[in-house]
Amino acid sequence: MVTPKVSVVINAYNGDAWIDECIMSILAQTMTEFELIIVNDGSTDGTWEKIHSYKDPRIRAVSQENRGIAPSANRGVGLARAAYVARIDQDDVMMPTRLAKQFAFLEANPDIALVCTYAQLIYVDKLSEDLYRAPISPRALRLRLVFECPIVQPSVMFRTDVVRALGGYNESKLFYPADDFELWSRIARQHNLTTIPEALTRYRIRPESPSHSMRSVKHNVLISSNFLHWLLKDECTAAECTSLASIFHRLAGDIAPLKLGRALWMFDRVADLIAGPRSSWDDEVKSVYGLQRRMIFFHHLLRRKGLRSLVQPISKLALRN
Repeated sequence: MVTPKVSVVINAYNGDAWIDECIMSILAQTMTEFELIIVNDGSTDGTWEKIHSYKDPRIRAVSQENRGIAPSANRGVGLARAAYVARIDQDDVMMPTRLAKQFAFLEANPDIALVCTYAQLIYVDKLSEDLYRAPISPRALRLRLVFECPIVQPSVMFRTDVVRALGGYNESKLFYPADDFELWSRIARQHNLTTIPEALTRYRIRPESPSHSMRSVKHNVLISSNFLHWLLKDECTAAECTSLASIFHRLAGDIAPLKLGRALWMFDRVADLIAGPRSSWDDEVKSVYGLQRRMIFFHHLLRRKGLRSLVQPISKLALRN
């Protein structure tokens, strides 16, 4: 049996409205030396029947009782025979050259563990001109990942051995459905990640999708605080890292006190550790640094009752300009 160059992994659950379009976009790739692994996670609609209607020998389909997104993804990655795994969700679409371009990029750049792409957004069934863009600069992308997830899961291709060595997706319910963000943040601690600046994925936005309806500020704070403490464990307490993550994400409720000067020092320290000397920063690093620092500054002020009325009118959009 010939070893495929790429293993495409889909975890499917009650996706019969979308999965045909997804599978057809994969089978239409210009690169043909791949396997498609589909893990049917206990679907109760016609998903399994639709999967089995395809006779392409590159498709490997398995079915299991419903276990959830992370366990299904881990099963798929565990079955992968290729050196690279490309992820896509059952309701998303690959552009024809996506696998070929990501494979060629990772082959040419052994220092990169994961490469994502820009994604064109589909709002339910309406294709838009909107693009979801992650930073291209590995340092800028890593800095973004300290606090937030700029990577669209169905645009990702990663090195199989890297993800297996890290234990795969975290199956703890503490991270559901932000298990993709949690994995990217762990990869970013040890490896470089980057983006191909082309819309090689079409990403469907559905209100009922777990990644949109259930991901909460608390998930982001937990993942962010873990990354911060990994970076700053010799200089800051876990409580301080949780406070900084909570301030960034404007998590309501009581948090351990953290003075503004300390919060900004912690962030500057993180930026230095990730991006190195400031004289070496590229424009993307400078942009991400400026945005995140402004957010920490103003969100910290919002926690002060006396200043809240003055700062409240400053919108997130204004901070991003």
